[in-house]
Amino acid sequence: MILDKAKKFLVDFVNKLSSTQILIFGFLLLDLIGSILLWLPICNKYEINFIDAFFTATSALCVTGLTVKNTFLQFSLFGKIIIMFLIEIGGLGFMTIIASFFIFSGKKIGLKQRLIIQESLNQLNYKGVVALVKKIFCWVLIIQGFSALILALRFMFYNKNFLWSIFLGLFHAVSAFCNAGFDLIGEESLSPFVGDFIINFIIMGLIIIGGIGYSVLADFFYVFRELAYKKIDFKKKFDRLKLHSKLVVIFNVLLIFFGGILFLIYECNNKFTIGNFSLYKKILAALFESITTRTAGFFTVSQNNLRACSKFLAIILMFIGGSPGSTAGGIKTTAIAVFIFSIWSIIKGKKNIEIFDRSVSFLILQRALAIMALNFFAIIFSSQVISFFYNEFDFLDILFEITSAVGTVGLGLGISQRLAWYFKLLICLDMIIGKLGPVSIAMVLIARNNNKNLGERLINCPEEKIIVG
Repeated sequence: MILDKAKKFLVDFVNKLSSTQILIFGFLLLDLIGSILLWLPICNKYEINFIDAFFTATSALCVTGLTVKNTFLQFSLFGKIIIMFLIEIGGLGFMTIIASFFIFSGKKIGLKQRLIIQESLNQLNYKGVVALVKKIFCWVLIIQGFSALILALRFMFYNKNFLWSIFLGLFHAVSAFCNAGFDLIGEESLSPFVGDFIINFIIMGLIIIGGIGYSVLADFFYVFRELAYKKIDFKKKFDRLKLHSKLVVIFNVLLIFFGGILFLIYECNNKFTIGNFSLYKKILAALFESITTRTAGFFTVSQNNLRACSKFLAIILMFIGGSPGSTAGGIKTTAIAVFIFSIWSIIKGKKNIEIFDRSVSFLILQRALAIMALNFFAIIFSSQVISFFYNEFDFLDILFEITSAVGTVGLGLGISQRLAWYFKLLICLDMIIGKLGPVSIAMVLIARNNNKNLGERLINCPEEKIIVG
């Protein structure tokens, strides 16, 4: 009787929640469960306090990668498996995983569940989300499985331990695809493999694929499959892609290329990073740095020894992040694209935002500005607070670490583990804002746009001009 009442109460409570509220409450509940599990002695080799366990669980679920304890040294094999599952859930979205379970077990997905999946995947509408979940599940299995196998074989070349190499390959494949940045190598992350082309290529490839978004992958798959047997050049195939996919691809290529060039220029003579490397290793390390700062968190060169200009470049890339509907964080490439094209439209004297012969609504610009403002405020506020109480840290280093948290990147300079417990909680809040905040704002704005009672006013306020610029 008591169980029935509790079940009825829980069902009624969930039904009253909006899709966004369900996502947020579900995320926080998973975070709490993960924290409790990582706090248990069975998950640890050494004693750990709850705040550090909570920090680790939050970082894993937010696919950030910032740590206050060395993942390899602190956690047992069971603890490492828990972290890997939290990363997978955070990267794919817990509703995607639940939906996959229902789909493959033959259960029906209702309208409310479809709306929640839509918000979880950051899609514009709920139509086709079930089919997209099926594709995502299959793609993830294939991509992570194949990459894990190659990484395992390569790690076996170094440590000669068959079972441990398999787990290393699986863990790093999951962490890289989900743009988490957790590793089991040690304090130096992937620095021992800075010249290993196979490991670098697989990790960079997984970061890029995981960071471009599932809808872009689906669009590419559909267009190139449809035109596979037609004699059409790549440009015409590319033109068939949606505007969103075009922006994602173009801005990802530009950011990776120019980021790599600038890192190479800035660090080529720095003997504490890549200055003593061969030209091949310099190019590989610079390219890896350009890709990983876009929310991955792995590194092959010491982040503490980067020059100030390189750290600031990393901050810019971390702030931008990956693409919507992906495992990556940041304000997203499409937000910065809309912002840049809106400025270009103003310069050219156009009333509308035009991108590749398509008009973009002003509401999209509002969303982009809202997301940028939220992340910017979180970074500035937290940086100022920590800077005020910790004079021993350089402000650029604090800004680097906080941007890494809000952008769910995970690259750190050793600041987080030296903070008091309440400042660790502040960084946890930054990671949660970076993971959930922009998505929630975007979804609220979409809901308002779709709801005529909220999105349209019968009486408009009188217009009055103000001076700007």
